[in-house]
Amino acid sequence: MRNYFNLDDQQMARPGPHLSRVLLLFVAVLAALILFGVLAEDVAEGDSIFFDQPVLFWLRGFSSEPLDQLMRAVTWLGSAAVIIPLLLLAAWRLQWQRWPVIYLATANLGVLLLNLAAKHGFERMRPAFWAPLVPVSSYSFPSGHAMQSMALACSLLVVAAGLRQKWAWRLLAAAYVVAVGTSRMYLGVHYPSDVLAGWCASFCWCAGLAYATRRMRMNHQNGSFSLRQRM
Repeated sequence: MRNYFNLDDQQMARPGPHLSRVLLLFVAVLAALILFGVLAEDVAEGDSIFFDQPVLFWLRGFSSEPLDQLMRAVTWLGSAAVIIPLLLLAAWRLQWQRWPVIYLATANLGVLLLNLAAKHGFERMRPAFWAPLVPVSSYSFPSGHAMQSMALACSLLVVAAGLRQKWAWRLLAAAYVVAVGTSRMYLGVHYPSDVLAGWCASFCWCAGLAYATRRMRMNHQNGSFSLRQRM
């Protein structure tokens, strides 16, 4: 299956769709980095973020028992119980190709470690406007579910670039990420800024790691080719 790691530098730099996507990705990563930095600075200084409370109370206005149950189910979709089997299924579908599988594992395990480090670094307390609808025990910033769902979506899109109907899969991935993030806010366990920061951090991590992994694959391939020539 064709994926991001099959593209060489000439293909990436060629005028046209590939170059346009690279430039767009660069702008998106830069914007995400800036937004994460702004949110992280406010959280580190203990400042309130203007949209946190209004968004939470707006979502609270839709509260009902059926919606509570639905949101609990949606938030479960961003848990390890769902993410790990999906990653294993993707690796099997990719026939355990070395570089795509390395990327999948590193992207999703790495984002988990980054989240743990960030939570203990910022030590932001959870929202306390009402009793949370699911049990939580860790810090709030950034949202682990938001980071994990974004990492899953991004890493799968990277390794499955050869799929047909790309826009349909991208829309499905976006809907999944937004749904999980929204469920965390609705359930009262995260501020909107926690979710937004989690999305930004995870997106930047996956994008940077994809580039680094591709460079490693190309260097490894070139090194192997040079060795065969000497022999």
